[in-house]
Amino acid sequence: MTIVFWLKLETQSAALAGAMMMAVTLPAVLLAPVGGALADLLPKKHILIFFDSINGLMLLICSAVLMSSADSMTVIAVMFAVAILYGATTAFFGPALMSFIPELVR
Repeated sequence: MTIVFWLKLETQSAALAGAMMMAVTLPAVLLAPVGGALADLLPKKHILIFFDSINGLMLLICSAVLMSSADSMTVIAVMFAVAILYGATTAFFGPALMSFIPELVR
């Protein structure tokens, strides 16, 4: 969500902000059934660790690009790539997390 606000402030474009939201949401919606099936087949702990690590690496990449002296088009392109990957990782992380919680209570 912070990326969307940054993009709106940086470009003054509501269309780009909306495209960024779509870039996060669309992969999550399309891959959620696959993520749920994967959460049922594989150990949930491994799924959570793997996809959370990917999210951490994406945050490091975002930070490095934002702190670099790259031009704004490069930064925006990287942000869109990170948004798409974040949506994809959320599709796998979310179902694994939601199905892991009942296992903790047992």
